[in-house]
Amino acid sequence: MKENRCSMACTFRFAGCPQSTLRDFVAIAELKKVDSRELDLILRDQGATSERDLEVACRKRLQRYIPVMTNMRR
Repeated sequence: MKENRCSMACTFRFAGCPQSTLRDFVAIAELKKVDSRELDLILRDQGATSERDLEVACRKRLQRYIPVMTNMRR
């Protein structure tokens, strides 16, 4: 893709994967890295819901961990 100068939007369209999928997994992965027990609680409480709902719940819980995440990103 890089040599063809394909944009991110074009790349996702070519791959058949929505861009929101990648964005949604970032919050889930961050919460797993910061506090995997918290993610397990969300998964248990949420049951089988959409990826978007899981992402929203993870973002809400991540608000508590902003200082920890800031240190991890350094």
